[in-house]
Amino acid sequence: LIKGKDLQFYGAIYQKGLYLLNIEKQRKTEIFSIDKNGKKDSSYYFGASKDKNGILYFPTHYGTVKYDYLRAKKLETGVSLITRQDPISGQIVLGQRNGIAFLNEKEQIEYFIDSTGIRVNGHCSSIGFGPGGDIWVGTWLSLAVFFREMKTFVPVSEIYSNCPESGIVSMTSDYKNNLWMGGISGLWLFDVAKNEFTQIAKNFFNTYISTIISPDSSLLLIGTSYEIFALNLKNFYQNNQIEIKTYNFRNGFVAEETSQNGFVQDGRMVYIPSSTYTSLPPVGVLPAPSFSAISPILHQTQLSGNS
Repeated sequence: LIKGKDLQFYGAIYQKGLYLLNIEKQRKTEIFSIDKNGKKDSSYYFGASKDKNGILYFPTHYGTVKYDYLRAKKLETGVSLITRQDPISGQIVLGQRNGIAFLNEKEQIEYFIDSTGIRVNGHCSSIGFGPGGDIWVGTWLSLAVFFREMKTFVPVSEIYSNCPESGIVSMTSDYKNNLWMGGISGLWLFDVAKNEFTQIAKNFFNTYISTIISPDSSLLLIGTSYEIFALNLKNFYQNNQIEIKTYNFRNGFVAEETSQNGFVQDGRMVYIPSSTYTSLPPVGVLPAPSFSAISPILHQTQLSGNS
């Protein structure tokens, strides 16, 4: 999901298509994008983004779909699993196999690929931005930093000890500009001031972390395949204590397979897309109140009501 400059929500789903979504009325309107072979694009991935002009970008298995609210245009950028807006250049950063690429508003693309496949190994599935302008690039098999001035990748294991070396599939920054990372090796914090990694709640998460967001200074939301975890961020920073509330089918969170890099914040609400439902927990309260589950808006079913 992503919210456009027209204040409407747009959503793409793998093997289905791209849609304008009316969440209030539970309706969708398909937006067609045609590839170079004249076929409808349907192999959408996670990580939609919006550039400085409000134009939307949706990564796919065969390139990137650009939507300017009038038409959808397919850009031949190669396999892109994720897109993010670069806060420094304003360009769109495209996740690539063994690297990244920068896409500007004139649709010009500049690629930075690790030809060895050692420093960046595999398709980029998560992108994070450090306060100094460097770009963190995570794959299922590696974690590296792209140093912007040197235009090169360096594996984090060559810079830091006690760090995740692979399997980082989701990243987010909090109000301190610290980076939180999640994946197959659990939850990690990169403290910018201390310039060091710490693994948080080691052995707590029994499956890989698919999505993370810090919607305010008091909360970190962590998503896995079947659960949502709410970490008390304020208590963590002030008292060095880990307080986590778990939400699953036992207490109101009924969705399954939370979408990778799927959290979307809209004011005081966080949308949690999944393969079955989109859930809406208000932010800023911990423990969070019960989740509202709206119908799977990409599947055109009836409103399910509150959980």
